[in-house]
Amino acid sequence: MWAVAKDIEDRWISNSNDLPETEKLEIFIKNVENQILMKFPNIEERVEADNPNELFMKEAICEIIISYCITKGEPYSQESQSVPGTGSRSISVNSTKARTSLTLTSEEFDKFA
Repeated sequence: MWAVAKDIEDRWISNSNDLPETEKLEIFIKNVENQILMKFPNIEERVEADNPNELFMKEAICEIIISYCITKGEPYSQESQSVPGTGSRSISVNSTKARTSLTLTSEEFDKFA
């Protein structure tokens, strides 16, 4: 509807993770767009009237999916460091801000309201 896999691929800047395949990105896009349509059934008419505009919709949807893909749906990140002669260490960090699903939050729905 508003975004396609290429929009996400064009915005992908992470070197640490590989982006999911195009087919999976299309599924993610449908998931997010369906949630928006369920919450705001008349949003297509509003986008046609340019409030919000189509570019905003595309950017917001891509941002949601990219933030999910970067974390791979996991709330944990691992940091490893190796120091010559003294050994290494590994730290796991739990981030409450990590996106663990594609379920939109109330704050995200507010953007489309």
